[in-house]
Amino acid sequence: MIRRPPRSTLFPYTTLFRSQLTILREEQQNNQTELLAQSPILATEKDRIGAELNYIQSEIDRIKNEIYIYSRQYGVNYNLAIDLALAESRFNPRAKNPKSTAKGIYQFINQTWKDYCEGNVFNSKDNIKCAMEILSEPGGIQHWKVDPNINKMLKLKGHI
Repeated sequence: MIRRPPRSTLFPYTTLFRSQLTILREEQQNNQTELLAQSPILATEKDRIGAELNYIQSEIDRIKNEIYIYSRQYGVNYNLAIDLALAESRFNPRAKNPKSTAKGIYQFINQTWKDYCEGNVFNSKDNIKCAMEILSEPGGIQHWKVDPNINKMLKLKGHI
């Protein structure tokens, strides 16, 4: 059986060891931070990601502005139009549903687009204009209520 020295005997050494270990860890973290800051590749990547996020936000703002303009023009509740666009595509004009032919900001299927809309389904203005035209008609919301998730959201938000 190995006898361990009493704790009081080890105390000064363990404290010294722990403090040295803490200093080493801090130095290692500082070195890593300096390397990351000095790396042109990582800085460039950070700038690229920041620029992409700024671009995406500016596109979302542009689309929200178009929704505002067309919702006012057609007398459609702006909050309803925003909630539908957010639920359908998260404001992505290039959104495609892999399970159907639904495309664009308001996820029009091919037949609906062909019957009611003009222009390019991926063009944000064409897509928003068509959605506002449909929503302005009596019962126009029915086009979106067929989706149970959208229907639930519309109820929760007080739109129906």
